[in-house]
Formats: sequence, structure tokens, C-alpha cells
Amino acid sequence: MKGPFKSHYGILFMSCLMFISIAGYSQSVTKVTDKNLINTLSSVETFNLEKGKDLCVGIFMITNGSGSANVPEADEVSNSYIISVSDFAEHPISKVFTVGPFYNPKITAKNDSGEKITFTLEHGGSTNRKRNSLIIDLDNIIYK
Repeated sequence: MKGPFKSHYGILFMSCLMFISIAGYSQSVTKVTDKNLINTLSSVETFNLEKGKDLCVGIFMITNGSGSANVPEADEVSNSYIISVSDFAEHPISKVFTVGPFYNPKITAKNDSGEKITFTLEHGGSTNRKRNSLIIDLDNIIYK
């Protein structure tokens, strides 16, 4: 024998190790029945994960439903954001906020200062776009 991996015993040993490591995980499928969670997840249009120096920010853009933009003679939708904020600790502190509604929103810039991340948000119709900031830290979001 020139080495354990060239023998039948080596292959059998590696196969047993792989089986033991795979058998240690048990997958399951569970049907979600919480109506609020189902409606929220079903209305997610986009998701972005932004990692800063000290914070991790998950941004879910959700649709508010047909006609929610209140545009005359149109069924256009408005959007809101669900924003999850956490730190990078071993046991992270996580908080979730909602902000909106906005018509035709788009996040156009990000500035990370460590303890805070500022996003530039443009929203509104094509002829009257507004620009605001979302200043995010672990404890709150300031819309300015």
C-alpha cells in the first residue's frame, strides 16, 4: 500500500466520513401560515444587502398594491421599504423598520461613516423628482 487514499480502506474511510457529515444535517420543509408574513413576502419587489464598516443593512422594497400611488386615471403602485439593520457582533443586534410610501423610488447613493449609513433616495414622477436621505444607524432611521 502506497498511501491511505490509494487503498480500498482509504476510500471506505473517506466515504464513511462523508456519510457521517451529511447525515448530521436534517432538512425540513414547513408551510408558512402567518397571513401577514405571506402578504409581506409576496409583495417584495427587490432586495439589496448593503454591508458597511459597522452595520449590515437589508433593504426590501415592497409594492403597496394597485392604485396606491394615487395617480389620476392610472393604477400605478407606490412602494415602501422594510429595512433590517444589524451589527457584526457574534450575537448581532437586529432591528427592523418600515419607511414609505414612495412613488417610483430609487436609491441612488450610499455613504458609510461607520456607525451610520446614509442612502440618497429619489422618488416621485419624472417631472417632479424629490431627493431625500435615509440616515440609518442601529437604533433608528431618519428620513430627511
